[in-house]
Amino acid sequence: MSDRKGRDHDRERERTAREEEDERLAETERRSEQLREAWRQRHPDRERLELERAGWERLRHEGETVWRNPVSGLVYPQGIAISMLREGADPDVPLGPEGGT
Repeated sequence: MSDRKGRDHDRERERTAREEEDERLAETERRSEQLREAWRQRHPDRERLELERAGWERLRHEGETVWRNPVSGLVYPQGIAISMLREGADPDVPLGPEGGT
């Protein structure tokens, strides 16, 4: 019976460790996005120029700035557009409404 208790205890520790790691990763992602957004707010012209030089068209949609991809014609929020440009994302693969695939 003690072997079983030991295995159960080990599984519980592993589960707890995975949950803690997941929480740390989620917090890191949240903080990274906050830092990226803060940088974007301080340097809006830099990204705008980068997108314009690459042929993206700046538009207004519901009071927000969005960008039309010059290849696909699809429209994205600035953060997604600049990420696609920098990462070389396939412009023919539309993203979902929240930026996911």
